[in-house]
Amino acid sequence: MAGAGNPGKWALGILENARLLTTEEFMNLCSAVRLGRSMELIPYPDFKTLNQLIVMVQPSHLQKLAGRYLESSERDIFRANIVRERLQGAKTSQDR
Repeated sequence: MAGAGNPGKWALGILENARLLTTEEFMNLCSAVRLGRSMELIPYPDFKTLNQLIVMVQPSHLQKLAGRYLESSERDIFRANIVRERLQGAKTSQDR
Protein backbone atom coordinates (compact mmCIF):
# COMPACT_ATOMS: atom_id res chain seq x y z
CA MET A 1 0.00 0.00 0.00
CA ALA A 2 1.44 3.36 -1.03
CA GLY A 3 2.16 5.61 1.92
CA ALA A 4 1.75 2.78 4.45
CA GLY A 5 4.96 3.86 6.19
CA ASN A 6 3.86 7.48 6.17
CA PRO A 7 0.48 7.94 7.87
CA GLY A 8 0.44 11.65 6.98
CA LYS A 9 0.73 10.91 3.26
CA TRP A 10 -1.92 8.20 3.51
CA ALA A 11 -4.31 10.50 5.40
CA LEU A 12 -3.68 13.36 2.97
CA GLY A 13 -4.52 11.07 0.06
CA ILE A 14 -7.82 10.14 1.67
CA LEU A 15 -8.70 13.78 2.37
CA GLU A 16 -7.81 14.84 -1.17
CA ASN A 17 -10.16 12.24 -2.64
CA ALA A 18 -12.98 11.97 -0.09
CA ARG A 19 -16.54 12.31 -1.32
CA LEU A 20 -18.11 11.85 2.15
CA LEU A 21 -16.39 12.93 5.34
CA THR A 22 -17.75 13.04 8.87
CA THR A 23 -16.38 15.51 11.40
CA GLU A 24 -14.76 12.66 13.32
CA GLU A 25 -13.14 11.19 10.20
CA PHE A 26 -11.82 14.60 9.21
CA MET A 27 -10.36 15.28 12.67
CA ASN A 28 -8.62 11.89 12.79
CA LEU A 29 -7.17 12.25 9.29
CA CYS A 30 -6.22 15.89 9.88
CA SER A 31 -4.31 14.84 12.98
CA ALA A 32 -2.24 12.40 10.91
CA VAL A 33 -1.61 15.08 8.26
CA ARG A 34 -0.47 17.53 10.96
CA LEU A 35 1.93 14.90 12.29
CA GLY A 36 3.28 14.27 8.78
CA ARG A 37 3.79 18.01 8.26
CA SER A 38 5.47 18.50 11.62
CA MET A 39 7.84 15.63 10.83
CA GLU A 40 8.44 17.13 7.35
CA LEU A 41 7.22 13.93 5.67
CA ILE A 42 4.72 15.73 3.42
CA PRO A 43 5.23 19.10 1.69
CA TYR A 44 1.73 20.57 2.11
CA PRO A 45 -0.71 21.78 3.35
CA ASP A 46 0.63 24.44 5.66
CA PHE A 47 -0.57 24.63 9.27
CA LYS A 48 -2.63 27.75 8.55
CA THR A 49 -4.71 25.83 6.01
CA LEU A 50 -5.15 22.91 8.40
CA ASN A 51 -6.19 25.21 11.24
CA GLN A 52 -8.71 26.99 9.00
CA LEU A 53 -10.16 23.68 7.87
CA ILE A 54 -10.56 22.46 11.45
CA VAL A 55 -12.88 25.39 12.14
CA MET A 56 -14.50 25.52 8.71
CA VAL A 57 -15.73 21.92 8.64
CA GLN A 58 -17.56 21.98 11.97
CA PRO A 59 -21.32 21.42 11.51
CA SER A 60 -22.43 24.95 12.43
CA HIS A 61 -19.80 26.56 10.20
CA LEU A 62 -20.83 24.37 7.26
CA GLN A 63 -24.45 25.42 7.70
CA LYS A 64 -23.42 29.06 7.87
CA LEU A 65 -21.41 28.67 4.65
CA ALA A 66 -24.34 26.92 2.98
CA GLY A 67 -26.76 29.55 4.24
CA ARG A 68 -29.25 26.94 5.42
CA TYR A 69 -29.79 23.93 7.65
CA LEU A 70 -28.00 20.82 6.37
CA GLU A 71 -28.85 17.23 7.21
CA SER A 72 -25.93 15.15 8.48
CA SER A 73 -25.47 13.41 5.12
CA GLU A 74 -25.50 16.77 3.31
CA ARG A 75 -22.86 18.12 5.72
CA ASP A 76 -20.64 15.09 5.08
CA ILE A 77 -20.74 15.74 1.32
CA PHE A 78 -20.27 19.50 1.72
CA ARG A 79 -17.38 18.94 4.17
CA ALA A 80 -15.59 16.61 1.74
CA ASN A 81 -16.02 19.13 -1.10
CA ILE A 82 -14.57 21.98 0.98
CA VAL A 83 -11.63 19.88 2.16
CA ARG A 84 -10.80 18.71 -1.38
CA GLU A 85 -10.99 22.26 -2.76
CA ARG A 86 -8.86 23.77 0.00
CA LEU A 87 -6.23 21.03 -0.21
CA GLN A 88 -6.07 21.40 -4.00
CA GLY A 89 -5.51 25.13 -3.51
CA ALA A 90 -2.79 24.43 -0.95
CA LYS A 91 -1.10 21.97 -3.32
CA THR A 92 -1.25 24.44 -6.20
CA SER A 93 0.22 27.29 -4.15
CA GLN A 94 2.96 24.95 -2.85
CA ASP A 95 3.89 24.03 -6.44
CA ARG A 96 4.50 27.67 -7.38
